[in-house]
Amino acid sequence: MVQYTDEDLSRITAIGTDIYKYVEAQYAHWVVDGGIDDEWDSYIDQLKAMGIDEFLQIQTDAYNAYKENLAK
Repeated sequence: MVQYTDEDLSRITAIGTDIYKYVEAQYAHWVVDGGIDDEWDSYIDQLKAMGIDEFLQIQTDAYNAYKENLAK
């Protein structure tokens, strides 16, 4: 099982909550109104501003630690 430090779990929970809300809202907007091609770059910029890179790095580090533990 992938495990997180208390600090990492706190960070991904905080960052992830906002990101998931934003992603869901944008998805609904694009389904109803379209515009994904015109808005894609600003969507990615907003995700980066919200901390998606940190979120993904924490996830990646935890997964890599999990894989290392399996190999032992």
